[in-house]
Amino acid sequence: MVLINLLPRESLATLFYKSTSHISYESNVVKRNAFVVCDALEFTIDDAMLLDKKAIFNISKEYKLPHDKKNIAFVIGASWESKIYPKELVVQICNELKENIYIIWGSEAEKKSAEWIVKNTPYASLSPSLALDELVSYISAMDLLIGNDTGPTHIAWAQNIPSITLLGPTTTRMIYETPKNIGIKSAF
Repeated sequence: MVLINLLPRESLATLFYKSTSHISYESNVVKRNAFVVCDALEFTIDDAMLLDKKAIFNISKEYKLPHDKKNIAFVIGASWESKIYPKELVVQICNELKENIYIIWGSEAEKKSAEWIVKNTPYASLSPSLALDELVSYISAMDLLIGNDTGPTHIAWAQNIPSITLLGPTTTRMIYETPKNIGIKSAF
């Protein structure tokens, strides 16, 4: 077991840890987690390995998307309300891009927002309801993913799909930026 941060309630559990890792909480989350795993399993990963990785997940389903324009997924949900980019601005982005944009949703509330977006721009379509393996396959079929700092957005990085993460209250330390996976700090 690896000890990351000791909290008083975990002090008894420390008796069972075989190793400890010391890494700043402010470090990039991907690097931080990779470091902890590497430390525990006694191997190393460097930046080149993270940049040159193969897609992490297998594709379970092929999605046939049109090729007349770029296919862009837009993830509109997040676990915190403060991480959600305003739907009015999503419409504005869709209208500026003028590409095939698929609004990914994961709950009934998100679906209602997605339907509102689709009604307010001719460039957006509602994604189907997707199980996790289907979501991975769907994202893997895209040319670009734009989304909040949330799990489905991070799938794009895992699958080597170009992405733009819209960061509200979180920072770029929450993503592993690459030449094709970037974060943009938003006031929203």
